[in-house]
Amino acid sequence: MLLVVGYERAGGWEATVCGPGDDPAAIAGLDLRQVDRICTAALAEANPSAARRTLQRLLDGLKDQLIAGLTNQGLFASHELRHGVPIRPDWQDARTAGEALLDKTGLDLISGLGYQVSPHGSVAQVLTADGSRQAVAVLLHEEELFDRPGQRFGTVSPVMRGLAIAQDQGLHWLIVVRGTQLRLYPANPDVGVGRKGRSETFVELDLALLTEEEAGYLPLLFAPSALADNGTVVEILAASVDHASALGTRLRERVYVDVVPALAVAVARAMKADTGSELDEAELHEAYHRTLVILFRLLFVAYAEDRGLLPYQRNPRYTKKALKSFAREFTNNPVLEFDAESHDRWDDLLAVWHAVDDGNRDWGVPAYNGGLFADDPELHPSGDAIGRMRLTDAEIGPVLKALVIDVSSDGEPGPVDFRSLSVREFGTIYEGLLESSLSVAPGDLTIDPKSKAYLPAKSGDRVVVPAGAVYFHNASGARKATGSYFTKAFAVEHLLDTALEPALVDHLATVGRLLTAEDEAGAADKFFDFRVVDLAMGSGHFLVAAIDRMENRFATFLSDHPVPAVNDELLRLSQAAEKALGDAGGQVEIDISMLLRRQIARRCVYGLDLNPIAVELARLAIWIHTFVPGLPMSSLDHGLRVGNSLTGMGTVDEALAVFEPKAVVGQYSLFGEQIVDALGAARDRLVRVARTAEATKAEAREASRAHAEAMREAADAKTLLDAAVGVRLGRIPVPTDVDEALASGAAEVTVQAVQRLGAVHLPFLFPEVFMREASGFDVVLGNPPWEKVRWEPAPYWVGVSPGLIALPAKVREAKIGELRASHPLEAAHERAEQEHRAELQEYFKRGFTLRGGTHLELAQLMLERALKVLRRGGRIGLVLPRQSMVLAGWKNLRKALVEEHDLRLVQARNNAEWIFEDVHASYAVVFLATGPLTNGPVRVWVATSPDGIRSAADGNAIELSKENIESYSETDVIPWFVDSSDRDVFDRIRVRPRLSDSEGWITGHHDARWDFRGTGPDRALAVHAQPPGAWKVLMTAHVDAYAFDASAKFKQSISDLAKLVAKGRGAAVGEGGFVLDDTHPVVVVRHPSRSDDTRTLIATALPERDVLHNKGYVHAVAHQPGTSAESKLALLGLLNTNTLDWWVRRFVDRHVTAPVINQLPLPDWSGGHISAVADRVAVLLSRNHYSRLAGGIDLDDRLRGVSEDLTGAQDDDLLAVIEVLALEGYGLTAEDFLTIRKDFTDKGLSPRHLDLVLAHHKTRRTKAA
Repeated sequence: MLLVVGYERAGGWEATVCGPGDDPAAIAGLDLRQVDRICTAALAEANPSAARRTLQRLLDGLKDQLIAGLTNQGLFASHELRHGVPIRPDWQDARTAGEALLDKTGLDLISGLGYQVSPHGSVAQVLTADGSRQAVAVLLHEEELFDRPGQRFGTVSPVMRGLAIAQDQGLHWLIVVRGTQLRLYPANPDVGVGRKGRSETFVELDLALLTEEEAGYLPLLFAPSALADNGTVVEILAASVDHASALGTRLRERVYVDVVPALAVAVARAMKADTGSELDEAELHEAYHRTLVILFRLLFVAYAEDRGLLPYQRNPRYTKKALKSFAREFTNNPVLEFDAESHDRWDDLLAVWHAVDDGNRDWGVPAYNGGLFADDPELHPSGDAIGRMRLTDAEIGPVLKALVIDVSSDGEPGPVDFRSLSVREFGTIYEGLLESSLSVAPGDLTIDPKSKAYLPAKSGDRVVVPAGAVYFHNASGARKATGSYFTKAFAVEHLLDTALEPALVDHLATVGRLLTAEDEAGAADKFFDFRVVDLAMGSGHFLVAAIDRMENRFATFLSDHPVPAVNDELLRLSQAAEKALGDAGGQVEIDISMLLRRQIARRCVYGLDLNPIAVELARLAIWIHTFVPGLPMSSLDHGLRVGNSLTGMGTVDEALAVFEPKAVVGQYSLFGEQIVDALGAARDRLVRVARTAEATKAEAREASRAHAEAMREAADAKTLLDAAVGVRLGRIPVPTDVDEALASGAAEVTVQAVQRLGAVHLPFLFPEVFMREASGFDVVLGNPPWEKVRWEPAPYWVGVSPGLIALPAKVREAKIGELRASHPLEAAHERAEQEHRAELQEYFKRGFTLRGGTHLELAQLMLERALKVLRRGGRIGLVLPRQSMVLAGWKNLRKALVEEHDLRLVQARNNAEWIFEDVHASYAVVFLATGPLTNGPVRVWVATSPDGIRSAADGNAIELSKENIESYSETDVIPWFVDSSDRDVFDRIRVRPRLSDSEGWITGHHDARWDFRGTGPDRALAVHAQPPGAWKVLMTAHVDAYAFDASAKFKQSISDLAKLVAKGRGAAVGEGGFVLDDTHPVVVVRHPSRSDDTRTLIATALPERDVLHNKGYVHAVAHQPGTSAESKLALLGLLNTNTLDWWVRRFVDRHVTAPVINQLPLPDWSGGHISAVADRVAVLLSRNHYSRLAGGIDLDDRLRGVSEDLTGAQDDDLLAVIEVLALEGYGLTAEDFLTIRKDFTDKGLSPRHLDLVLAHHKTRRTKAA
């Protein structure tokens, strides 16, 4: 029953309604005419259940202050629909057009909108306008519902069937019509600002309720002009994205500045009061953990209420305690004061959390469980502690207000519309929180206005944190955490498109073949046997997006190929949800795709992270995203785990290689048999657990119990895998048999080592993944960490000394030394961490065979781990640093990628922070996708914007064969391009002989013979003084093109030149003293140099005496004996051209390395070319005060034979002619030089140089003609 009470107000008649349901909430202040139309629409339904659903749906729209008859479920921003659309310039025309259609239904309505209709089978129509197909339409009969299977649609809902047809037809939109209701669904799973899933993302109009004043929504959302490629729907979506982005940004700012700091201080204060003492570091960590648990609970409840997943406004008892009610209270009373003596608001929160965890029948809340809200003292000690805390209204009230109240750009405060925020939007908040922690202020602190970092307050500064207070900061000591390396949606979508989607197609094709063979049981077993992992998942951003894609593919497949056992499983879940919801069940739509998404999260998704908070974040994100009203939150403890995915055994074979390093493939192994037997039993139990529905809290608990039992069954396997870790670390000897291995694995020394490393063994954690045919994951996704393994002290000590990061390097180092002396406890913790990092480095060096280079990089290790845990035919989609494509330390990994996989690479640089926010523009990124090897080319794209990534297709790729890549360098470098046109220039240069090949006009190789660094073999020769007659040691800044920068200070010199000569490396005694002889290099280059610097390849000549190059700073190019002075000078000229610099920038990351030098391509220069270049180089060097060069090259003597025209030429002209000769030698044109120009700034290749090069090039061509 629905009770309606009408009453007259000054503005007209209003109504208060109560119902339907056993204990409904009263909703006041409604327009009586609208209520009358709502009742009429409900009474027109075919049965009471449908009537109740219609009433609830339409009343929800009114209570949320939407337009009557307009329902938005995550497709657009509701704010944009309410306020943006009616002020569009085409609103009045749309309103006029819409008014004429309000009384139409069914096909008449579709035709009236302007579509031509073509039947598609028996259940759908394809809609066409002006010869262009634009959408699929499904017209429902009176008894059919959007979310329920029916006779016409088989085992799936009309929406699922329609979306499957739309995708099959390559159409972007689905329109579903039921009486006066029209819904618009996107067929693309990535469309929708607050999307949750296929069937839950839509906008609806009910023409029975839409007034003539609001009729403009009909053509603007549903007409052919709306659904065109650049139609009004696209425009409203774009405006909605902007609104949601701004809303998310404001929420993130409030969370970092207002919510978490205030909440953390309140939690820390409560903990201090409980213990009676100051909090130590471990207790501060726990305080932050509890703070985030509270935040996650609040966000979950707020999101669930806005999505209708909790009974806000459907149950008066719940509504009284709801966060949304707090939000409306705060909106109506912006100056509300909070009582410092009351705990009412905290008690209300605890009551809601208990209801979500255990259920509350009176409130209409089933038991959802899941762990986030649990308070068992043994299993969830933080939850137990939160349950015993008592925060006052003055402590929690401002936190709630900051979280749930938003002040929009127009200055109006109001409740946050969490429906406009997708779970992915929360990811930027979550990732920033993972970078942060709590500390105790050592003294009064202020805020640096530029960096926003905390600094010690000086006299007169505004103190923001008093001495001794707890404060919140990120790893750089800043007040705001940014989530800088959070992967933006366009990048995630690209990797899902190129790695996940093809794997899904292959997987479902296998299921389809089983159905064709009438093996329904096999198809059911195979259906969910698809495993996706993120090995460093953070907040689960990739996994949430992957769930959407899997749901889309799985639902489409089921629509066309029913799998009886799977459909039965989903039906049982649907029935269990309706039963748990009771009377409210008829008010909630539960589509099969919602249930699919929940099961995918339980059975197909895996992730690991070192940070327990990150794992809780990931579980929270997936719980929110896969939440089904009436069903408990599924147990995600099995798939999402705390641990280091690098330190345990990645596969069984990896462990066997430790125990039996000389064994050959296929050889019988006692160790292997024991491990496989134990894991096989655990696998069988876990597969049975996965098949349970977890439809009730009791079933969810039973699943957790069964999982624990499976882990106990696999205990021997874990012990053996632990033993492999102990052997690799050198803590125990290689065991001779299984019994010895079991004893060694259980030994205390091994147990402690495994705990220190945070080692988790993937075959033990996930036996259902590794104990199957073709073991391993189907897809590995993610944005792994890029840091080096070595210890970095500054981020650690910034918590002790705010402002530390801002200090100059040497001052910072000295300050850290002081801090170590004055803070012995923190120094002891640092030493322990340093030892841990050292142990990790040794472990990784022994266990990761494809890595290279001197410094261990986590991204390297993660890529190798991904390759090893991938099943045969699996796919990888990772975000990697640019150095993965160019540095020698990655060569083995590149070789493995090229030889064993098809590769798709998008290269991008972070200009204008389009990839990562608050990260330097020089950061360069590779979006790597691999697939099964087909011997096709490596495909490379260059992107400078999200649209560039989206447009990457086979037809516009730069294609490189395996042979191409092997020919470019000694280390299988995959060149870095700036533009797709680079390939033509690159191909013409790459065919030339290389410097070290002995096939060109000069032969040479990289030289770093002198090393005067602190640990270098020549350090004893160097002094830090500058005595008379000493030779200076070059640093990077000294080297300019054709010159030395004398303004840069020299830090070292060599005074004992006799000892230098005694080294026998080209220093000799000549006329007039010590000199560099002809065996010593003359050409030197800057070693540290980045590919995006103004110039990358910068070279000059060594004089005969007085200076030396130094490894790590300035390297040289050694020449073969007998090389002419002319060739050496010409080489120097070549090295300083933009043309060769452009080539080098394809391969350099941060250093001009030996492989880069050795593989320099030489232009096809005749003797005349070489002489012409050498003459010009001699002139340039002489103008920079060179006279005699290493090896006795006499510039004055050479210049005597040079014409006056040349000696009198401007530097710019000399450089331009050398450039032109380089272009000619490589077979390049003026147009090619314009391509080269794109890679340099005006400072690196000036407009004048460009003009002169083009002019000289034209002149030479004219003369040649």
